[in-house]
Amino acid sequence: MRLLSASPFHRPPLPNLERKSGWVRTLAATGRLSVSEGRIAVAVRTTCDLDLPVFSLVSLADNGGQDYRLINAKGLGKLGSADEWREAGIRPAIRSTGISAFAFRIRALWSVWAEGWKETLDCFDKQLEVQVTDILTRRTRLQLMYDDSNLAVSELYFFISQLLRFASVWIRESVDDLHDFVLQLQDQHFSPAEKTHSPHASFLPDSPEAQRAAIEVFRQNWQSVMSHQQKLADDLLDRIAKKQEEVSSLREGIFTATAVSEATKSKQLNHYILVFTVVTIFYLPLSFVAVSQLRTLLYCSPSAPGSR
Repeated sequence: MRLLSASPFHRPPLPNLERKSGWVRTLAATGRLSVSEGRIAVAVRTTCDLDLPVFSLVSLADNGGQDYRLINAKGLGKLGSADEWREAGIRPAIRSTGISAFAFRIRALWSVWAEGWKETLDCFDKQLEVQVTDILTRRTRLQLMYDDSNLAVSELYFFISQLLRFASVWIRESVDDLHDFVLQLQDQHFSPAEKTHSPHASFLPDSPEAQRAAIEVFRQNWQSVMSHQQKLADDLLDRIAKKQEEVSSLREGIFTATAVSEATKSKQLNHYILVFTVVTIFYLPLSFVAVSQLRTLLYCSPSAPGSR
């Protein structure tokens, strides 16, 4: 699970982790917006040939403890009660109960993943917040229309717009990765054909009826996980699309105002050049014109006879 975490406070990158991070100046006098990549991982280790399986789950978060705090706050360090499993649409299935617990944990962690993205988008909202009074007040209106000499506003808008683009790509990749993972898990461990080749590599029981029941439970469990993730992803993508339109509108406003301002300055400069040219022509000293013309005639006249 991959996400971007935004914060007004700078977080140094964690040691020995190849994670992307950076910051940009905000519109506040001394403010900055720090953004870092974070990932959430979950692993399972389970038996596959016991009707009462033995398994263990491990959840990891590596973005400075922000997601680990959410994991603890939601009680995701536990396996969950029977009511929570029922509400999530997850059922145990004898040998594959460890896989069912794995599905339940992943489904719960998608909520943490979505909360992390929402906090990042909330942080972007604070940087792009524009009220009606900001438009009606001339001072704040001009601040939104024109950039400073350091291009701080344009840099902030570009920074956020590009991060929103990457966020959309990463969220879609997460959806595709989950689908690929479920298909791979099904082909390797929940296929009757696979069981005939390697009995210890399958979670399916021996009887055909029990096999069909286990496969159906597997599909229902992971369908619940995928549909839950898809709903969270759709909500995030809709919000990102709206935020991209907002940033694009603000950037276009700056570009339009800047272009009009530059065109006005260029027109005034051309007017000054025209006035300077006319004044120069009319007020050029006549003696200078006469001397220049005389020198031209002398230069063009033929040489005297006998001269070399």
